[in-house]
This record gives sequence, C-alpha cells and structure tokens, in this order.
Amino acid sequence: MRGSDWQTQAMGKRTVAKGVLILVTIAWGSTFLVIKSQVATVAVGWFLALRFTVAALPLLPFALREFQAIPWKPAIWSGIWLFLAYYLQTQGLVFTGPDRAAFITGLNVLAIPLLNFALYRKALLPKMAVSAGMMLLGLALFLSPKGGINLGDVMVFGTAVLLAGQVLITSSLPQHASWVGFTFVELAVTAVLSWATTSFQPAPEMTPSLMGAELYIGVVATTFALLGQTWGQTKVPAFQAGLIFVFEPIFAAIFGVTLGHRQITWVEAVGGLIMVGALLGYEWLGRPVPSGKI
Repeated sequence: MRGSDWQTQAMGKRTVAKGVLILVTIAWGSTFLVIKSQVATVAVGWFLALRFTVAALPLLPFALREFQAIPWKPAIWSGIWLFLAYYLQTQGLVFTGPDRAAFITGLNVLAIPLLNFALYRKALLPKMAVSAGMMLLGLALFLSPKGGINLGDVMVFGTAVLLAGQVLITSSLPQHASWVGFTFVELAVTAVLSWATTSFQPAPEMTPSLMGAELYIGVVATTFALLGQTWGQTKVPAFQAGLIFVFEPIFAAIFGVTLGHRQITWVEAVGGLIMVGALLGYEWLGRPVPSGKI
C-alpha cells in the first residue's frame, strides 16, 4: 500500500472515531434528563440495580473468555467507587436539574489532579489553580439564578469527586489486564451493591417507560458508550478525545432546553460558557484528563 493511501485510510478511521466519540458524549449528556424523569417515581436503588444489571450482562461472555486477565482487586474497588458516585448522582437528580447535574459532574476533570495530590502527592500545577478559579466562578453564575446551591447539587459534587477516584483506579491498570473483564466486574459490583439497597425501597412497576429507559441507559449509554469510548480512543489521541468529552454538559443543557422545556437565563449561559472554557483550557494546557494522569 502506498504511503498516501495509508494516510487516507488512517484519516478516515480517525474521522469515524471522532464521530463515535461525539455520539458517546451525546448519549452521556442525554442520560441526565432521562434519569430525572424516572427517579420521580422509581426508587434510586431499583433504578441503578436495573441499569447496571442490563449494562453488565452483554459483557459477561467476553469477560468469561478473558477470565484469567481480569484485575479483580482494582475492578472491585472501582465498582464500589462507581456505585457510590452514581447513587449520589441519581439521588441528587431528585433535587436538582439535569443540566445543573451535568455541569457539576464535569468538576471531576479538576477533582482528578486534586485527588491525585491528596493520595499520591502528585504536583499541582499553576494551570490547575487558574482552571479551578474559572470553574468556581462559572459554577457560581450558573447556580445563582435558581436560588444557589441545593442538596442535589452537593450530592452531585460528591459524584464528581468519586468519579475522579474511579478514573485514577482505572488509569493504574497494567497493560496486560483485560479491559472488558475489568469493566464487567466494575459494572457487576455496582449492580450487586445497588440490588442490596432495594430491600429498603418499594419495587417499581415495570412500565414500558421504565423498561425503555433502563434499556437505553443500560445498553446505549453505559455498555455501548464505554465500548465506543475505548475503541474511539485507540484511533483518536486522548487529547482530542478529552476535548470532545468536555461538551457532555453542553449536550445535557441542550436536551434540557429542547425536550425538558428548561429555561436558561443569560447569567446561567455565561456561567456555563466560563465552565466549559475552564475545562477546555485545562485540556489544552495540560496532558489529557481521560488517562487519569497529570
């Protein structure tokens, strides 16, 4: 194959991969509105138990095939962190809006270096302070028109910190480890812990709306999204992938406005743009966040 042909094929694959990553980001952004609508009538534990059971099952055959390469200890710990993160996020959505939750969850980008410093004494760079200041300013503007910070916002902030810890665990996996096996165990642990909470909550009625939401959230926005993210990042540099993922809260806000009839004031819009600017600046000035390394 001539060099020009190879370059053309490589560019084509990168273009497709970028499209896949955009679809993944859109799927993630859409989940906030779907979850918000379901937790109004379904207990959080039941919603999560069904979601992560549906998400884990498609990976079971692949995990069994790569059983020997599964890094069990980090996968179990990651599942615990993931359960706590999503429980807080889902419970928080009972009290706060989907677009607010998406923007606050985006704080995990800045929580990663802070947690990395607290746990591993990794150096904090000046760019982190600048990005953190911009993020706090944008968050204050975004939250202020709706009565400031509420209980749901605080819960979702806990999600941001916990997801940062989960990213750090994932980034420490050895090269020979089975990513599919790790993901299956991670999702399975989250499902088991979620089922444990259902004994204290009333069982939901399995309506078509709930089943459709669980299938979409579980399969599309969890299983396929994670697989799409992994495949896409084998073709696209993590730096570029990180820039794409930054727009998750923007897509959440778009879904909130178009489908959820959410009204956004100009103050909130300015705050959101400042937060996105902080995330983009952090990605641009430093090494990519998705790898979990600073």
